[in-house]
Amino acid sequence: MPIFTFANAGVPITAADFGQPISLAIFVSLGLGTPVGVFGFGLAVRGSSLSWPFPAAGAFPTGIGFTMSLFIAGLAYSPTMLNAAKLGVLAGSVVSAVTRLAMLVWLTIRRRTT
Repeated sequence: MPIFTFANAGVPITAADFGQPISLAIFVSLGLGTPVGVFGFGLAVRGSSLSWPFPAAGAFPTGIGFTMSLFIAGLAYSPTMLNAAKLGVLAGSVVSAVTRLAMLVWLTIRRRTT
């Protein structure tokens, strides 16, 4: 994830923003909710030759959502709550990206050993 994304988002990171209900809700929905929903739907339609780790690894990039998430947050929240919303978007996106990377590394190592 590019460093300029964090800088251009204009988020002053403070310890108080991490505990805000808005940042936690957005973090959980982007970092876990979106990938779990896509993964669940992917299991319903996957072929028999495809094991579960591949749809799971493919589902996590859906939680990386800066553009629309930040746009909607700017429209939906007051300026006092906007920083907490942006922090939730950034944290959820980072978790999705790191989880995807970890899963792909794990799948690559697993495939080499079998």
